[in-house]
Amino acid sequence: MPFVRVWPRPLIPGRRPARLGVAVAVAVAASLAGALHGTGTGTVPQTADAAPVAPTPSPDAVLEDVSAAAGVPLADLLLPDGAPGALPHGAPDLRGRSGSRLTVPILMYHYIRVGPGARDPLGASLSVSPRDFAAQMAALKRAGVHTVSLGDVVAALGGGRRLPAHPVVLTFDDGYRDFSTAALPVLEADGFTATVFVVSGFVGHPGYMTAADVAAAAAAGMTIGAHTVHHVALAHTPAALARVEIEVSREVLERLSGQPVADFAFPYGDTSRAVQAMVVAAGFQDAVTTLYGSSEAPWQQFSLSRVRIEGADTPASFEAKVLGPLGLHAVPGPAVLPAPGRMAELIPGVPS
Repeated sequence: MPFVRVWPRPLIPGRRPARLGVAVAVAVAASLAGALHGTGTGTVPQTADAAPVAPTPSPDAVLEDVSAAAGVPLADLLLPDGAPGALPHGAPDLRGRSGSRLTVPILMYHYIRVGPGARDPLGASLSVSPRDFAAQMAALKRAGVHTVSLGDVVAALGGGRRLPAHPVVLTFDDGYRDFSTAALPVLEADGFTATVFVVSGFVGHPGYMTAADVAAAAAAGMTIGAHTVHHVALAHTPAALARVEIEVSREVLERLSGQPVADFAFPYGDTSRAVQAMVVAAGFQDAVTTLYGSSEAPWQQFSLSRVRIEGADTPASFEAKVLGPLGLHAVPGPAVLPAPGRMAELIPGVPS
């Protein structure tokens, strides 16, 4: 969406200082709790399954993103008058720019695992089995799909280098360990690249990528993107803490991966103009949401839409979601599973 200035409201004596004090107190308390949690040995919640219940914003709302914890509108604390912040040197700035849309399905995966079944419907929905994932990647390869990065998409939207024929972006949210054990071997076997959005504070916890996994994924040609420190709903978090979650996640992941971290994903898709301004200020060049769509416009640089791939997807529904918008059809053929090694251990019946 175009950047929209937030006009200041009249200052009520004592109102802004009081709110700022509450926000800072909440931010400090939460930061301390997060730091302790990040060094402990307890189990981190499954982030995709633990989405907070937040009020649905009205389309006509004027950026009144109120934190449930402290009642602090981000607009009161964050956005100054004047022009929007500048992007990093050399990064295209498409905010507010009109132009042609590009058809580029940005696929959104979570778990690559055998799903938990009826006892956890949401977890099952977010879980694509290793066998199905391998078949989906094989279908993309046979159809002539080329994987590109989010940076490639933004550059093309800005009139830069054209994308190859039939472009698709592969993204994986949360940084689960099965990206390294189940997805990465398939991607490497098919010659595909992907972006994995890592929750930096969960690195090394059970079920999540380790620091070595993050470095190995980057070395294998994958892009590491940021997904905050603790997978918080940013538009419903006090501004001071939201800013820390965004900035620190980038710093930590750049150190772990040894590569620039320019891509951001909003946890739960929870965003606003204020949050997007913080993402820009932190040095990111683009951001993705959970809004459904397979075409992107220049002004969506920090609100790119995606196509969610779910455990219930069949070959036919996958074709309709991904190949259909590109004008392609599935080409029959088997999935080529990487062997021997990790995938053979994960998929029963595959010879080692």
